[in-house]
Amino acid sequence: MSNRLLQARRAAPMVAACALLALTACSGQPDPAGSTEPGLPAGYTPADDVTDPTLVALDAGDGDLRIVTWGSSSCVPTFTEPTVIDEVPTLTLVAPDADACTADIAPTTHTIEGMLAGIDPENVDIIEESSGGITTVLLATY
Repeated sequence: MSNRLLQARRAAPMVAACALLALTACSGQPDPAGSTEPGLPAGYTPADDVTDPTLVALDAGDGDLRIVTWGSSSCVPTFTEPTVIDEVPTLTLVAPDADACTADIAPTTHTIEGMLAGIDPENVDIIEESSGGITTVLLATY
């Protein structure tokens, strides 16, 4: 077997891993606290103008908490440190670490499985990591 062919065979797994990383880098990647998918959750229709970039907290009755964020589809924030304080789900929103983002406004659904199991909260507290500010979002059932 030639030296060149042997080098190509050794490099193939690394090339495949890089390609997989590139394909998953912008959508469907996991949040440290759950999963992230582009778009709105099935069965949910926003009440406000879709260009209003507000956070939405949703309960579909399955124990999972869904948070919809609006912003660049290529620079999606993530959530870390999910906790429940006095029966209020509390999450930390982390801004993406990116040099350049697309200038679109698109919804992204973040799902934290089991976050609502055993509690019946009225709202969700979201801590913005960069400022430490807390936004209280009414939990909507859909």
